[in-house]
Amino acid sequence: MLEDDNKKRIGCSGNKINLIITILIVAGFVLSLIPVLYISRYAHPLFDDYSYSAGVRKAIVEHGGISQLLHSIIDIVRSTYKNWQGTFSAVFLFSLQPAAFNPSLYFITSIVLVGSLVFSNILFWDVFTKRFLKVSSNYSVLIPLIILEMQIQFVPYIQESFYWYNGGIYYTFFYALEVVLISLLFIIWESDNKHIVPLTILSGFIGMIIGGGNYSNALTTVMFLVLAVILGLLFKKRKAVDYGIILFFTLFAFIINVVAPGNRVRAANNISLSAWKAILASLKYAFECIIKWTHLPQIGMLLLLIPIFYIIIKRTDFNFNYPLVAIVLGFGFFAAQSTPPFFAMSSQGAQRQVNMYYYSYYMFMTLGVFYLEGWIIKRSGGRIALSDRVKKVLLYVFVGISLICIGVGTLRYGIKNTTFGITYLDLKSGRAQRYDEEYKRIEELILDSEGAVYTTDINEYPNSFYRLNLSRKGDVGYWINISMADYYGVEAIYLEE
Repeated sequence: MLEDDNKKRIGCSGNKINLIITILIVAGFVLSLIPVLYISRYAHPLFDDYSYSAGVRKAIVEHGGISQLLHSIIDIVRSTYKNWQGTFSAVFLFSLQPAAFNPSLYFITSIVLVGSLVFSNILFWDVFTKRFLKVSSNYSVLIPLIILEMQIQFVPYIQESFYWYNGGIYYTFFYALEVVLISLLFIIWESDNKHIVPLTILSGFIGMIIGGGNYSNALTTVMFLVLAVILGLLFKKRKAVDYGIILFFTLFAFIINVVAPGNRVRAANNISLSAWKAILASLKYAFECIIKWTHLPQIGMLLLLIPIFYIIIKRTDFNFNYPLVAIVLGFGFFAAQSTPPFFAMSSQGAQRQVNMYYYSYYMFMTLGVFYLEGWIIKRSGGRIALSDRVKKVLLYVFVGISLICIGVGTLRYGIKNTTFGITYLDLKSGRAQRYDEEYKRIEELILDSEGAVYTTDINEYPNSFYRLNLSRKGDVGYWINISMADYYGVEAIYLEE
């Protein structure tokens, strides 16, 4: 009886600790997003936002109706496909830039980008733990929140991740779409025949969108689907058919994307690598990224996840038999993202693309640690059996060490350099508000003009956003000036000396 009472007390204490940890993580995550989302009210269109949504804005301003709106979208997709790049589904989304419908709606950009990242991560871990591993617990929410905190707060280039519609949609949003599709593949694996058809249709549709988007996500999605088909053939042949259908639609869209005449036009302006050199370069770059991005906060995050992973692993019947294969495959998928830009441009891609690599870095690292920990525990054959008291002590140790690592690491990195710190200081200093005022002044000047417009650029801008980057009036052919003039329907825009 005494032992039972002790176990009950320990169990009760453990539940209280879990509840406290849960509350702290959820509260901390929500609070950290307040300045990140609030500052979006001061953001405005930039760069490619103008060129891709000019037709939509014109249709809205002229009250052209659905017909003119659809015609303008089709025109920009067709023109871009022929003259610049084949990413037809991405260009379709580019044309729907929120401010084209109403200037005050641009804040939706940040909600969509941050929201898609949050939704996709929570969906993946919920499906992975509950549907695939068949472990029901609140940890399926805690794991993605911990990962998301790192992804959002330490993202390398926040300007191109959350506050620029065109750049963010192309990579942050399409990365989130890929994670959603992978989650659907897990759902299909465990679903009965009754729900297979709608799930396959939905997955095929999302696959087509990804296949018509940026080449990094399109390539890795095709690779995931090929792997899914192979696993289906090995274990569940009926699922292989479903995965094959999804692969067909994704690959079909990807081929349409790749063979676009515009790709040849754009390639003429770049120096490319051979396929083998691009693969080797991407493998090298992936390794460098892991070294560059693994610091105390990331180590602390993994330490915090280890006891959570332990609970899930002990409850699942899944056998972690192939750790080396899993880690090699994971690294291969992580590296493959940068192969297309190395092949096309001899580089890892733009800053917004690096942000996407950064998100997937956490997926690779956490799943790698999870699988390796599972292999160790399952391989022990039950020899690693901890008492409740030992579990409680280890929980304290892991949480304590992880918080120290995250805290010290964040201080060394600089709180002001986190996304929370950058956006909070931009709001507190008034830089974001003054940026908003200057942008609206320039916009009002343009809207009040009919011919050529002479204006200054934004003089003071926050670290969260970019300035307009207009050219001097002598450079009449600069693309940003041309795109902005076309967007607002004026003859030309020049930057005053």
